[in-house]
Amino acid sequence: MLDDAETRLFVRFRDHADVGALGQLYDQTAVELLRVALHMVREPARAEDLVQQTFLAAIEAAARFDATRRVRAWLLGILANLARKLQRDEARVPVRAEAAAADPVESAAAEEFTAQVDAASKTDTGLTAHGTVVVTDPAMQPPATVLPLR
Repeated sequence: MLDDAETRLFVRFRDHADVGALGQLYDQTAVELLRVALHMVREPARAEDLVQQTFLAAIEAAARFDATRRVRAWLLGILANLARKLQRDEARVPVRAEAAAADPVESAAAEEFTAQVDAASKTDTGLTAHGTVVVTDPAMQPPATVLPLR
């Protein structure tokens, strides 16, 4: 085993289920992990989530940890892999700029309005001969922000 205090703490957690040792390790490494996560994702809440996910992954993979290596480097590797996965996943799901920047309540209202318009267009109710939507129900008025139809 490597003569490193942090690594010994993790091994103590792994071998003896010492959650106090894991807590000490968290206290000693979380600030650096958070700093790295912030650099990678640029948003404090997402960075905090990544640090938590890093420790969860480390707990789940504790039996596979190689005690001849430094636990801090292992944790940083887990963090980097999780951040890259998050970025890949986000790249696959395009977010409309106007929806991402809008107020959540406005976005929900806009989505609801869009769904109502879609439903009206499928049943031909509320459509003119040119295919434009005629809003006759006052409850179905568009919100301040209207998302484009899909």
